[in-house]
Amino acid sequence: MHKGTNEQIGYNLYKTGMLVRREAVRCCAGYGITPEQNQILMILSGIDSASQKQIGEITIQEAPTVSRILKSLAQRGLISQKREKKDRRAAKVSITPAGKALVKKIMPSLKKRFDYVLLGFEERDKKMLIKLLKKLRSVVEKAAEKHGEEIC
Repeated sequence: MHKGTNEQIGYNLYKTGMLVRREAVRCCAGYGITPEQNQILMILSGIDSASQKQIGEITIQEAPTVSRILKSLAQRGLISQKREKKDRRAAKVSITPAGKALVKKIMPSLKKRFDYVLLGFEERDKKMLIKLLKKLRSVVEKAAEKHGEEIC
């Protein structure tokens, strides 16, 4: 490892993200879904419906990836897709009762898993971490909108 890598923000965010995803994979696997599928189910459980484009924007995933995930969830009866009357190419995606039941089952497991992972964090540290992550996400989103790929 390059000297100082452990002190770089990008490296630490990437590594932490991979570790958090690994924990989510471990938890979701017991329910036969991926963290990405779970994320979409959780989003849909909180709203009436969304378009594939909206789901992609919320999850920061490319259209082909969202399409593949939605197809898999629909095949399992966890979501339904209804074509728009105005634009037959677009579909509204909704969670089914089976999808809601799965979210209801998996959420306590995920909470328990991450409560265990974060045992060393005081409640105030967790709140501060969330505050800092939200601020970082906002800054990164604004920079991406303003400068796109021109900085690299």
